Amino acid sequence: MKQIDTVNAVGHVLAHDLTQIIPGQYKGARFRKGHIVRQEDIPVLLSMGKEHLYILELEEGMLHENDAALRLAALCQGANMRQSPVKEGKIELTAEIDGLLRVDSARLLAVNEIDELMIATRRGNTAVKQGDKLCGTRVIPLVIREEKLRRAEQAVGDKPILELLPFRLRTAAIVTTGSEVASGRIEDRFTPVLVDKLAAFGIRVIFHETVGDGLETICAAIARARAAKPDLILCTGGMSVDPDDNTPGAIAKSGAGIVTYGAPVLPGAMLLVGYYDDGTPVLGLPGCVMYAKATVFDLVLPRLAAGVRLERRELRGVSLPRLPLWKVRYAMYQVKLITVSDRSWQGLREDLTGPALAELLKEAGYAVSPIGLVPDEIPEIRQAVLAAAEEDHALILTTGGTGFAPRDVTPEAVLPLLERLTPGIPEAMRAASMAITPHGMLSRSVAGIRGRSLIITLPGSPKGARENLLAVLPALAHGLKMLRGGQADCAAEG
Repeated sequence: MKQIDTVNAVGHVLAHDLTQIIPGQYKGARFRKGHIVRQEDIPVLLSMGKEHLYILELEEGMLHENDAALRLAALCQGANMRQSPVKEGKIELTAEIDGLLRVDSARLLAVNEIDELMIATRRGNTAVKQGDKLCGTRVIPLVIREEKLRRAEQAVGDKPILELLPFRLRTAAIVTTGSEVASGRIEDRFTPVLVDKLAAFGIRVIFHETVGDGLETICAAIARARAAKPDLILCTGGMSVDPDDNTPGAIAKSGAGIVTYGAPVLPGAMLLVGYYDDGTPVLGLPGCVMYAKATVFDLVLPRLAAGVRLERRELRGVSLPRLPLWKVRYAMYQVKLITVSDRSWQGLREDLTGPALAELLKEAGYAVSPIGLVPDEIPEIRQAVLAAAEEDHALILTTGGTGFAPRDVTPEAVLPLLERLTPGIPEAMRAASMAITPHGMLSRSVAGIRGRSLIITLPGSPKGARENLLAVLPALAHGLKMLRGGQADCAAEG
């Protein structure tokens, strides 16, 4: 620290705070420690009675925090970003456009591993709006060795750590699959969701067609969609492994090169991504995109909108920085599935319904316990349901035994266990089934509450059970939250 005349202090660094007092108006630090004295500061300092100042003398190889901060921010700033004025060693970068923020995590980590330097950013591969803060840089001490800045600059190289890409895609085509929708038996609720999600990125739908489940039918519809020359093609429905789910095969047959069928993200594990030779992306979207607020589609759509090609390696890691998505919508609840079937119990028929429902529930963000299997006997059914309730499962689903056959006794087994009935659930399931087939009125499904558990009986066929569960799934999370007092079994923390 050194004392100099104030009139000679321009360009020097203050060694301590300087307080200004204006009676009745102001009292506080007018100049902070570390401030670099400017010519316009001299009259103010003299009016404060400061004819001499104590300054910091920077040794050779040392940088003031503000000078270092400017060099640190330069390592981050790419096109379409605005830099804030430097203050106390801090600079923020702000988005000048709507777009996709990309962050080179490896180079970011390399800088943050250097002591006394810090860069904090938003997560990469996320959408940002004009005016959003992208990152903040900070030099921790008042002065820092220049060697540390040189190390950071060497680690980063010539390309900035951050990249802000404008959204480029403008048009999309949607092919909605499903015989129940194509025939008009049930309403298409998928397409409106996609239209809204696309509109948020300035993408408008220029082609939409609804077709049945046949492979050739879907393939022909995709060809018509391509003829409209959209920037993006989305196919909905028929994305699971059921025999009549032909959308993945149709996309492949339409000439697309498949990047991946499946992604490690819940909900949305059955995502399919492909590209045509002209670079047009085509996606097969699982059903969860229709009813879950946040899915794998919300993770990849910003990248697609910015014209970034989705690669298999990147998609394999897409869930790592995003988990948990469940927290965006609701905390995860534990589910017990119980398959009721004499033939499956005897080993004469594989249980297909339990695994199909487990997959659907996992995509929706539920935790599924091992599937139970019991014969069509009231004592065994009742014992399995009671055990699941005593284990405090939030949701207990039985499949099978809800029809008119003599051994269809699941409702008789479950009804005495229910302390409160929830008639709206089986009513909604029957209504959904009847929209597809008049045989839906023959279902004897029941639902109700025992303690903190919601119990629902579903049909035994994979198709019927899925249709019934999909009819009520959007409302279940809210009901479970009320039932369990706002608490979840495995609330995800992030």
